[in-house]
Amino acid sequence: MKRVALVLSAVAVVAVAYSCGETEPPANRAPRAVGTIPAQEVGAFDTVQVDVSQYFTDDDGDQLTYSASSAAPVVLTVSVTGSVLSIQGRTKGQGTVTVTARDPDGLSAAQQVGVTVSGRPGFLFALLRYDEEDIGAVVVRLEGPPADSIQAPEGFTVYHAAVAGATRVFVAGAIPRTGTVVRFWTDDVSSPGAYRGLLEQAAGTDYRQRSVEASSVRIVR
Repeated sequence: MKRVALVLSAVAVVAVAYSCGETEPPANRAPRAVGTIPAQEVGAFDTVQVDVSQYFTDDDGDQLTYSASSAAPVVLTVSVTGSVLSIQGRTKGQGTVTVTARDPDGLSAAQQVGVTVSGRPGFLFALLRYDEEDIGAVVVRLEGPPADSIQAPEGFTVYHAAVAGATRVFVAGAIPRTGTVVRFWTDDVSSPGAYRGLLEQAAGTDYRQRSVEASSVRIVR
């Protein structure tokens, strides 16, 4: 009987010691957002950077790591170094970036940032491919937004006139089988796909008309 009493006393001492001593550590808490990351504006081919650490906190004092993703990678791309978010503009438009902060246990918080990418003015180039030789003149049709400051390579003569929804360009000279036949100024060189080039007419150095079927015009920056 005494032995049983001693065992029960030992259990009671252990229980009291545990209840009066060490306790369960608090559960890890997820990071949380602090304020709002401002909307950003960046030019095509330019980069803007934001330190996002000031927009997140962790109540447990954990070290946070950051990542980001772009909902419109055609318009803009993103990367993160440490806590610095870099947003690279690609083409005119709008997109959303999601920034995520994670603690060592994988708990996370996220914010979304609206980004506007503005176009960049500059020259685009019309590249002609023509499968015949001895071409002395061509008429190229440029369809799309207004084209300005239309120029031909050195040694060529160029005339142009606006038509409905396009610009018709006459270029005379030793037209190469491949290469630039004209360049033109546009408000946004990040979107060459907004233009379409078409060879309407071609003439040989003997002034005779040539077929335009075996040809293509590509607009590039």
